[in-house]
Amino acid sequence: MKNSIKWNLGHIYVVQEKFAFQLSGKEVQMPSNFKTLFDPGTQPSNWDLKPPALLALIELLTAQMLRIESTLSNNLKEAVEPSYKSSTGLSFTTVEQLLGFSLYHEAMHFATIKNIGKLIANLRAH
Repeated sequence: MKNSIKWNLGHIYVVQEKFAFQLSGKEVQMPSNFKTLFDPGTQPSNWDLKPPALLALIELLTAQMLRIESTLSNNLKEAVEPSYKSSTGLSFTTVEQLLGFSLYHEAMHFATIKNIGKLIANLRAH
């Protein structure tokens, strides 16, 4: 696998900031090096920066979840201007649609994290 558990967690954070905050016109909170480390198309083998610790990523994701809830829970039907078209051609016109797609994206990467964990566990067992 070309990406690590840390990369997948950081990537989830970056994409979630885009879908939850940037595209809905809200304040984005992102460490300055995250786009370089975790944007789509990046991978750990190309890093020339030290990534954050696993615990730091988990803390950021937890805080992000709370910010999404407190900032957007009353704005789900709010229109996104301009609408956003994904790389797969899907169009999103509301905050609710953006968050729904973001959950799908997060689940894909979480499945990858689980698979990496299983591979590591199997290697340690043998």
